[in-house]
Amino acid sequence: MEETLKKVESLKIARFSGCQFCWAPQSICQRWEEKAAANGSKTAAFRRSGIAGAGCQYRGVIVEIGGAVMSQRMGSGIAGEGWEWEWVEREMEKAVGFWEGGDVEEEEWGRLWRWVVRKKVTNMMETNELVRMLYHVS
Repeated sequence: MEETLKKVESLKIARFSGCQFCWAPQSICQRWEEKAAANGSKTAAFRRSGIAGAGCQYRGVIVEIGGAVMSQRMGSGIAGEGWEWEWVEREMEKAVGFWEGGDVEEEEWGRLWRWVVRKKVTNMMETNELVRMLYHVS
């Protein structure tokens, strides 16, 4: 678990896929606030800006839970075990453009690391695949 946690902590999530400090969606992290949007803007729900000096109430929580789930419920060091991994594999297959740029010989954990940092919009909320995965397996 410690090895998986260190790897997750070293990853950088995609822009606007969550708070860069805690990985929580910016819409629920107190470090971010909604910006005023132009009338009729299609992206009004997604316009956020950081609050200078604000604390991050979820720092370490999502990363540690994600590391635990990946190491304990998806195979201890061996990717491809359990129903959780099967769900992740199906979701990776659905991801349009996910396989582009990936190495043909890329091992399963490498694909997982590229996938968990991706931005995903679900229920009008920008988030990342790690948060979505945690929601699904909970």
